[in-house]
Amino acid sequence: MKKLYKGFDKDLKCRDFQYEIGKEYTHAGKVKCCESGFHACENPMDVLEYYPPYKTSRFCEVEGDGQEDKEGNKSCFERIKIVAEIGLTGLIQAGIKFCFNRVKWTDKTSATGDCSGASATGNCSGASATGDCSGASATGDCSGASATGYKSGASATGDYSGASATGNCSGASATGYKSGASATGYCSGASATGYCSGASATGNCSGASATGDCSGASATGYKSGASATGDYSGASATGNCSGASATGYKSGASAGKGSVAISVGRKTRAKGAIGSWLVLTECHHDKEKDEDFIDLVRVVKVDGKIIKADTWYTLKNGKFVKAKLEDYE
Repeated sequence: MKKLYKGFDKDLKCRDFQYEIGKEYTHAGKVKCCESGFHACENPMDVLEYYPPYKTSRFCEVEGDGQEDKEGNKSCFERIKIVAEIGLTGLIQAGIKFCFNRVKWTDKTSATGDCSGASATGNCSGASATGDCSGASATGDCSGASATGYKSGASATGDYSGASATGNCSGASATGYKSGASATGYCSGASATGYCSGASATGNCSGASATGDCSGASATGYKSGASATGDYSGASATGNCSGASATGYKSGASAGKGSVAISVGRKTRAKGAIGSWLVLTECHHDKEKDEDFIDLVRVVKVDGKIIKADTWYTLKNGKFVKAKLEDYE
């Protein structure tokens, strides 16, 4: 059985096939990518190409077995088991681990102790720094950087890069195609820039920023903030006084209690808990300039009566109306 990752719609369906967590399925007949069989990806970050990080997208760890066909960054199997649902944050963390597992770690790229520093440059590079005021930097394809400790910092630049910083005042930045950054701890910050990027920051005053098509940013904690820029991007902020901002065509933002969700672009949407605020725009596309222009901006509070909690809304003719989920799949 191969450990893989797979995306689904809000109902845990893929290509109109209904799945269930913990169930195993067998395909009768030939196995051919994009035609027949059960599809999944080995690299967690590849999943975001097929299921952008909307709130309607669901992500699971799966196992594939039997006949196998591979095409590009995805594989097709005769049998598949849906092991567990891991969500966007779990997918990003698995993506970082995927990168680290392919790094050839050496003593030259590892520093341990207060005010430590580690730097690795080159394809499949890896850098690890552990200790107060640590810093780790890895540059190159399949790079990975991990810094653990007070005031830690990790930066990975390059395709398939991954950066993880854990500790108070941590910071993680990953730049490149399919990059992923995760920072966990008080005052943490995570930034991922590139196509299919993902950033996750967990902790009070945390912040996450993802820039690029199909980007996704998730921030959890008091006064946290998440920003995602790019078509089909999604941003989620959970915690009092937190804020989520998503910019781009069909982007979506969600916010927790006492927070604000801002979604800017054509056909954008937003939702929030009771007591949160939604900010939406109504835009038009100028074909000659190939640009979007804002025509109207509206703000509304989620009161649970007129504007329902945990319900997607979009702006149409200046009014907040429930968004049709099928328009965003």
